[in-house]
Amino acid sequence: MTPKPSSHETKAGAIKVIVIGAGPVGLLTALRLAQSGMYVDVLEKEEKLNVTPRACSYYAAALHALQRAKVLDDVKKAGFTTHGLCWRGPLEDDGKGGKIFGDMLASLPVVGNEDWDSGVVNLQQAKLTKLLYQKVLETGRVTVHLGTELIGIEQDSASVMATAVRGDLSQEQFQGSFLVGADGGRSTTRRLLGIRHKGHSWPERLVAMDVLLDDVEFDEKFPSSLFVDPVYYGLMSPLEQPRAGTESLWRCTVAVDPTDARTDDELVSDKSIEELLLKTVPGPRPLPFKVLRASPYRVHQLCASTFNRGRCALAGDAAHLNNPMGAMGLTTGLIDSEALADALELIIHEGKPISILDTYSDERRRVFQTFVDPTSTQNKLRCAKFAKDLLIDPSTRDVHDVTHNLAAVASSTSLQKAQDFLSAINAPSRTTAYGSYESLLADPTVEIVYISTPHSHHFQNARAALLAGKHVLLEKAFTVNAAQACNLVQLAREKKLFLMEAMWTRFFPLTQYVRQLIKNGAIGVVQRVVADRNLGRDIEKLYGTEHRLVNSALAGGALLDLAIYPLTWIFQILYHDSPLAFGTVRSPPHISSSLVKYTPTGVDETATIIVTFPESKTQGIATASLRFTSDPTDPGIFGPAARPLSITVVAYGEGSPKIVERKDFKIPVGHGLFWEADACARSLFEGKTESDLMPLDETLLIMEVIDRVREENGLRYPADVEAH
Repeated sequence: MTPKPSSHETKAGAIKVIVIGAGPVGLLTALRLAQSGMYVDVLEKEEKLNVTPRACSYYAAALHALQRAKVLDDVKKAGFTTHGLCWRGPLEDDGKGGKIFGDMLASLPVVGNEDWDSGVVNLQQAKLTKLLYQKVLETGRVTVHLGTELIGIEQDSASVMATAVRGDLSQEQFQGSFLVGADGGRSTTRRLLGIRHKGHSWPERLVAMDVLLDDVEFDEKFPSSLFVDPVYYGLMSPLEQPRAGTESLWRCTVAVDPTDARTDDELVSDKSIEELLLKTVPGPRPLPFKVLRASPYRVHQLCASTFNRGRCALAGDAAHLNNPMGAMGLTTGLIDSEALADALELIIHEGKPISILDTYSDERRRVFQTFVDPTSTQNKLRCAKFAKDLLIDPSTRDVHDVTHNLAAVASSTSLQKAQDFLSAINAPSRTTAYGSYESLLADPTVEIVYISTPHSHHFQNARAALLAGKHVLLEKAFTVNAAQACNLVQLAREKKLFLMEAMWTRFFPLTQYVRQLIKNGAIGVVQRVVADRNLGRDIEKLYGTEHRLVNSALAGGALLDLAIYPLTWIFQILYHDSPLAFGTVRSPPHISSSLVKYTPTGVDETATIIVTFPESKTQGIATASLRFTSDPTDPGIFGPAARPLSITVVAYGEGSPKIVERKDFKIPVGHGLFWEADACARSLFEGKTESDLMPLDETLLIMEVIDRVREENGLRYPADVEAH
């Protein structure tokens, strides 16, 4: 079948751009381009605009993008404004057989400081799409082709040709100077351009529901709530201005247990919807409600390897995906639209080089990787991770030989904080809250203590626990210096108590798989390991001088907080498991290092360490930075060094490198901290006082390496922090 050219006429010499996708991002991009004098063909594969429940809240940066497109006033008129959101614990009994909101655990006020920025604007994505659709048609420069699916892209140095198929199977070609792919997470544009998504998918599904509720309880200041729960977390946000005593429309989004094997259709059955709403919505029981729409979907943290190729660019979900907690998905997409429209205007109207699209790609990817991805991830994982993981049934990760009992938690400052913590993680009623560490250590039901205080307090807290006769799982970095570590190890061995550094990464199934590959020689003898752990944050803006990551009094800095991860990869591969090291007398490694100091506080913000093992003649390079980020093109192990999720084995020989294995390791539910807890439980059951996978001698050696790095670079903490 020969495609026919598009019949949409434009003025001679006029510039045309093709936009794929008639969602909010695609339509906003088309609107901006039309307002600057360009003609636009928008191709949408669906016969109608999408009305499934998705985004509904927009923050300052997105409002600015809408303001520049001259539609913000219309958006505000169609929606309504609120002034923040909050995090809440699980629903509580109201004493009358119904439920009320749980305690407010935290809040985020949002108060605008510009004429156009008056807070959080709330409007259903479907209504925003319809509004933008009307606006683009009013320009007279945009044609929206519904029921027109992209099937091919060809481009040269001057133009792009898009081939599409209609519902009657006829094909049509559209030609333009540029093409914008805004066609969602399953982007055909991205696939045709050969651009890969990188990242991971969360194990659970979410169900988004638009629900009519009668006289539902809400907080006038913070009507939008994120609910904290180990499994059934979610959000509840108004879709129209809520008023007491009246029926109003709400968006309720609830996570489903990752082990739930029901189909998507079964998840939106009447019975399933009611079960989910009862976990989220306060009110009488039975709960009166009417569901208008419901949609289950998967949750991802993904970013395209590039946002442009030639004269084609990606925006919105086609470029990146993140979980919905905190309303950062469509907000980020709308800002993409603004940035991409600016870039195309610079190229077309001001004669700037096409490399401007490279800048667009680099900057928008940087924003996603350093802000949107980590922030939305932390919004999702806002509850305490280790305690939550302990409460997860071990059988969900195919573990049947251990169980965990969260006996008690303690706050050093107040009983209320400990009680709030238990409420936030939905702990069982048998768990005791204490207002001091001493009280917890005196509890005879506590067998092993997990310590996750700042580095500066590890030594004193762990020492107190050991003196009280408790086994200890101590967060990394183990201590501030090797002398403190040596004292703790000596004390634990004297008292015959279990002690282990909580290097959770070592206990991941992926890590065990990698170590087995090395031990059995499947990938040859490893001669060098390069590992990094970076945050890529604006340190001055986010951390100032008091945040624990930059506070010298809390032993902050990249070395103890981040570099410990790449160092553990180096040591477990080149020291613990290397065939070259077996049967040899292993002397301490040679160290060469460099630290970049954070001027306001004097801690290190960037660390680079070269570790050379003299007997095996192998070498490891560890890098870590609070400020910088990285994006390796073909990583052997993909994901943060702390929490890797997949592995790629590449064979290098004659000819091109060849991928011989690509293997994903999904975390079934939770955060993944339970694997180290399982290992502790097995050690206690077997009467061991040390872990085979994370031996104390190796912890001591790594602390000695860190000491030498600090000595080489003149990094010291206050005397009371260094004391041992």
